[in-house]
Amino acid sequence: MSSQSVQATGRPQWAPRLAPPRLAPPRMAPLCRARRGGHLAARGEASRMPSVATARRAPAPHGPDGGERIFSRRLAASHVLSIAILIGVVVTSIFWVSAKHNALAQESYERMVRGGLVSLEAKMATVVRDYSIWEEAYQAIRAADYPWIYSSIGIAAASEDIGTVDLVVITDPLRNADYGWVRGSGERGEAGVLPPPLLATLLALLDGTDPAAAEARTTYARFDGGVWVFAVTRVLPPGGLPEGVTDAEAPRQIHGVRLAGDVLAGLGSHLISSDLLLLEAPEADLGLVALENAAGVVIGHVAWERPRPGDRILRQMAAPLGAALLIAAIIAAVSSRFAVSAASRLERALADARLADRSKTEFLSNVSHELRTPMNGILGVAQLLEMSALDAEQRHLLQVLTASANTQMSLISDLLDLTQIETGNRRLEAAPFEPAAVIREVADLIRPAATGKGLTLEVDVDAAAARPVLGDRRAFKQIITNLAGNAVKFTDAGMIGISAATRLDDATAHLELRVSDTGRGIDPADQARIFERFAQVDGSQTREISGTGLGLAISKSLAEMMGGGIAVDSAPGAGSTFRVAVSLPSCAQGVAAAPRDRVSA
Repeated sequence: MSSQSVQATGRPQWAPRLAPPRLAPPRMAPLCRARRGGHLAARGEASRMPSVATARRAPAPHGPDGGERIFSRRLAASHVLSIAILIGVVVTSIFWVSAKHNALAQESYERMVRGGLVSLEAKMATVVRDYSIWEEAYQAIRAADYPWIYSSIGIAAASEDIGTVDLVVITDPLRNADYGWVRGSGERGEAGVLPPPLLATLLALLDGTDPAAAEARTTYARFDGGVWVFAVTRVLPPGGLPEGVTDAEAPRQIHGVRLAGDVLAGLGSHLISSDLLLLEAPEADLGLVALENAAGVVIGHVAWERPRPGDRILRQMAAPLGAALLIAAIIAAVSSRFAVSAASRLERALADARLADRSKTEFLSNVSHELRTPMNGILGVAQLLEMSALDAEQRHLLQVLTASANTQMSLISDLLDLTQIETGNRRLEAAPFEPAAVIREVADLIRPAATGKGLTLEVDVDAAAARPVLGDRRAFKQIITNLAGNAVKFTDAGMIGISAATRLDDATAHLELRVSDTGRGIDPADQARIFERFAQVDGSQTREISGTGLGLAISKSLAEMMGGGIAVDSAPGAGSTFRVAVSLPSCAQGVAAAPRDRVSA
């Protein structure tokens, strides 16, 4: 079916009318009667079952205070809501930016404090190594030359003028001695400067390290009522331990600095607006960096007042932002008033159009009923004349009359079907039928017309499609007839294919019907429009074939009422394939893979 040949017409001229009057549904087949607990449970006759689907809902009435005002009210509410959302988003964004700015400043402060602590530890390790990897220092410690040790090492802690560190401790395992200097210590130093437990902890930092590498280790510890940073290393000649001396016999040197005063000031020298504090326990609203001892226990916190540059930005933006939001709200209120007024006018026009559409639908329904009665009379008289003795010319005229009357009856029936669907009067029955049987029946109906045009008709139905389902047989047949009829009508050479595949899922049969042809194809721009009522693809060739443009619209509506849908795959010059997918309650389960039923004509 092509973009220049497809018309969404009703049933073809050669197709008989599908069961016009609805008869009472047949009694449920035994197979369906045995089904319970599925989609539908058979309880006697099929006429007792609820309908599978109903037509579209009839439009609700519109009054002066009714449905036609809903859109304008919603539009007004949406304007108010949009302004509220806009204000909320802007205010929230400003607060978010402020909080984010504060968080970034806090992260920056924390990085600087941590960097300062790392630099302090590295400086301590460097100083202690400089005072320890020293031939004279090693020899002086071995000889207990206190004047030299004091003047060269101890004075770094004891002197107020030099004061490189706050504490120096030296241990000599061979003499089983430890002594050191703090501010004001004499030349010989003081024994037991560090408590034994703390001294043991610091010396243990070197356990497992390489003696020849002259490594230094640092840690934090509580001492003398404060938090200190300590660095410890071995005292060695530059060439390493002398021969015969073990690591356990090598002297150790410890340097310590109290975290207070100038040391904290040096750590916070890069901070813009805050001085560092040393706290034993954390406090709310302060930035913190925890200090851990050698055992990983927190022994204190370096703290500072949290920076809040975002709050300053917020205060600066409050006035202009409030003014901008107020102006935006006023503009939105004015535009909302005009928009709501225009929407009200459109709603009134829409209500009038709906009323006119309902009047048109009712008119078509009444006219269709009124036209069917005399047309049935014409067909009845034609059937009576066919049984009488007629000569060849009279019989030819009668055939023309009958064909024209059948075509007219088909168009009238399409109009009646459309009005029933639009008004909600078309209901789908729930009765058992076999999809495969319906497909073969339609194929038999269109086979003469296809053969007359020299077309090949191929039918491919899988075995599962022969299983009965619950649904509206008439609607299913009408869909196939419309699609197959259009395929024959708009295909000049080649083949027509009708295929059906069924997949059973618990108590549901999922049917996929395909009707394909080798016709002229449909342009992609026209593929959505062909399913609209009274729609026909433009082009001079389409006028060669009559039709109202209702067949595909009716088929689409029926497929949707059956819980499925219809789609088309086509391209100009490449033919068309219409796909219909519906899901119906199954009357049987356990269908295994079986050969497909293929018929060609």
